[in-house]
Amino acid sequence: MSDKLKVLIVEDNIVNLVLLKKVLFNEFDLRTTADGNSALELVNENHYDVILMDIDLGKNELNGVEILKLIRKDAKNDDVKIFAVTGLANPEDEQDLLDAGFDMYIPKPVKSAELIAAIKATKS
Repeated sequence: MSDKLKVLIVEDNIVNLVLLKKVLFNEFDLRTTADGNSALELVNENHYDVILMDIDLGKNELNGVEILKLIRKDAKNDDVKIFAVTGLANPEDEQDLLDAGFDMYIPKPVKSAELIAAIKATKS
């Protein structure tokens, strides 16, 4: 069994998904999905230490805030850290996402070293 943190990436943009996987692959036990419904299934079937959640997942999808609220309804996910990873870059967007219940706000483009450090900091 791996002692690596389990990280779920929820990202519908293939370029962003590939970049995140490349940056995080060696550091963490990764799972990925591009849509909200499969994210909810994965969270129901597995325990993750950290979820990296895109906010805008396409017009016919649940958005990241809606997925966050559904995940938080289940007490078994109380210890899961959920980071908003988003292109929404205004200061009020950051505060709105933190107020919605995200544990951290990570603006795109993602700074690799800062993201890795933030994920690792959840372990302590």
